[in-house]
Amino acid sequence: MTLRLAVRQNKGDLLARVEGAFVATILFVEDHEDTRELVGELLTASGHSVTGVGSAERGIEELRAGTFDVLVTDFWLDPGETGAWLLNTAQAEGLLGPAIMCTAERLLPPLPEGVVVLKKPVDIDALLAEVERATRASAPPAAREEPTATSSPPASVHALSLAPPPAPPAIELVLYMTRSQCSLRGLRNLRRVLGYYGPENVVLSIVDVTEDAPFDADVDRDRVAFTPTLVKRGPGIRERLVGDFADVSALEDLLDRAGLVRSAHVA
Repeated sequence: MTLRLAVRQNKGDLLARVEGAFVATILFVEDHEDTRELVGELLTASGHSVTGVGSAERGIEELRAGTFDVLVTDFWLDPGETGAWLLNTAQAEGLLGPAIMCTAERLLPPLPEGVVVLKKPVDIDALLAEVERATRASAPPAAREEPTATSSPPASVHALSLAPPPAPPAIELVLYMTRSQCSLRGLRNLRRVLGYYGPENVVLSIVDVTEDAPFDADVDRDRVAFTPTLVKRGPGIRERLVGDFADVSALEDLLDRAGLVRSAHVA
């Protein structure tokens, strides 16, 4: 499945200013469809133009067909070739520009010089910062000056619902976060919204994923590739929210679908 979230522009139009922030055309290669959609929407909400594909083979086809400011790829892409194959093939064909690899692997095969490696789970703030850095590096000299406007709009939150929610009122939530501003905003927004509901109905665990922490089995099982990510483990099917929960309606919808009832004093 290929997500076409924006029309690809000509090379001379790849770079623009929106409220002081650079806009990048991004090729995002991720084999997990839900992660591809969620992170693609977050990048789009930050003002970028995103094309998402699910395999290295589709990625090289997109690079052959057009030009992108930044390539963001996972390492393991199932089925088919790896993200390393994509990067090395693109370099061999003269198609590789700024590139970011997201991976939990500690040992990687040789990669083209200049590829930025971000360790999973990748903080959304870190990904956005690397996208902007790469875009600035490839921009014309006149466009590289620091923006004077305020920072980019906060990433919005998008919910993934895979099945009708269960009725039981008690749910288990796990928030995977770092100490980034995006994660701290997410924690504050989560606590604010949970205050609308009875605390006895919610079991909340907070996992601080640091740069030196091992890739935890829980992180792997919950398929957390980016932070902050909120996982509703149960009851019923797992659901995930990615972002800082600035759009609290997505978080409220998740809790409402789980059958939680708001406190009587909350309108």
